[in-house]
Amino acid sequence: MMEKTEQGLGRLCVIGDPVEHSKSPLIQNAMIAKLGIPYHYTKRLVHQGDTQEWLDTARREGFAGFNATMPHKVALVPLMDELGEDARLYGAVNTVCIRGKRCIGHNTDGMGFYQALTDLGVEVPGRRITLLGAGGAAKAVALKLVQQGGGPHHRVQPDPPEGGGPVQSGKGPDGAHRFRP
Repeated sequence: MMEKTEQGLGRLCVIGDPVEHSKSPLIQNAMIAKLGIPYHYTKRLVHQGDTQEWLDTARREGFAGFNATMPHKVALVPLMDELGEDARLYGAVNTVCIRGKRCIGHNTDGMGFYQALTDLGVEVPGRRITLLGAGGAAKAVALKLVQQGGGPHHRVQPDPPEGGGPVQSGKGPDGAHRFRP
């Protein structure tokens, strides 16, 4: 059973380290209010290495779910009871839905960016793409755009990426996209 806040609202949050700067509660609570759904969104500082402890806390305290930013996106993957297709493909989780005691990990980075482009009328198939950034979100965006038919892409990185070099992609013999760092 989901616990409620003092105001009787369901609990959601973003976790990260650092997280103090996050505007997610402002944005998410505005959308929650507009939709009229009974939830409240906060932020929680969860230090690197404390991801499992946080997951246990979220389950125990009845959170409906949470978003994750660095450094937790990769650490959440093996802790999930189930992974969505994009989370499995990207090897990173940025959204966790808690259903009972089961945690289902998703990654919305790539699809969110792709949807924003299509909402603006940008057609991705066949387009050459340049991304600024080389972190996990940039990797997810690059992979989603290639999946959607985007052409060759370049990632511009101000600092060397934590995860290594650029993502390489191609189609396997079955026509499915294959990705590797």
